[in-house]
Amino acid sequence: MHVSPEQKLAKHPAKIEVKITKTNLYNIFEFDPKTMKMGVSLSKPEQADFYLNSNFFSDQPIGLVVIKGKRTATRIKGGGYFYVLDGKPHIAVKSCPKITEYASQTMLWGIDDGQLNTALFEKKHARKKEFRTIFGRKNDGRLLLVATNASSMVSIKEITTYALQIGMVEGILFDGGSSVDYKMVSSTEKVVCQVVPSILKKVAQIHEPMVYIYGNLK
Repeated sequence: MHVSPEQKLAKHPAKIEVKITKTNLYNIFEFDPKTMKMGVSLSKPEQADFYLNSNFFSDQPIGLVVIKGKRTATRIKGGGYFYVLDGKPHIAVKSCPKITEYASQTMLWGIDDGQLNTALFEKKHARKKEFRTIFGRKNDGRLLLVATNASSMVSIKEITTYALQIGMVEGILFDGGSSVDYKMVSSTEKVVCQVVPSILKKVAQIHEPMVYIYGNLK
């Protein structure tokens, strides 16, 4: 008797290491960090199972960047961090250990201990409709990425409030607009989104992101 991949997964739900949900506005990825080996890269890790553009940048990345224990950019005040310590990925607002294996800092945070950053919502840049991402964790420790798809733009309040509604309790906002670039692979599906393709960026002289967070399923 033929057994479909969907039937196999139904019999062994523990094997579903990545949950992918799509709405009209967002692509949503949820996974247990224990199932993924994660790090930070100064170029797009095309072959990784997961990647997400991270730091804001000008001529250089803005905020802390640590790769294989070596600091390549210094931290700024405030914001939030993705970091890996003792092989375990973490997401935290305003704090990051001095010594980590990997780290990537963002200038903006959206949710801290279940509380929205309402002061951010009123700023001019935050009210603008843009391609956006918020990366964070749920109370059970699972990591959650909420990202606009290639045809939708939202305000920071909209994406952050939605992330809170679906269970995010700690969340940081990475570089949005033309920089949004992410990928996720699960057992049954692959989602890749680069809102402005590289070939168009070259024509328009738009810079590519300088830092990426990535992960590979164990």
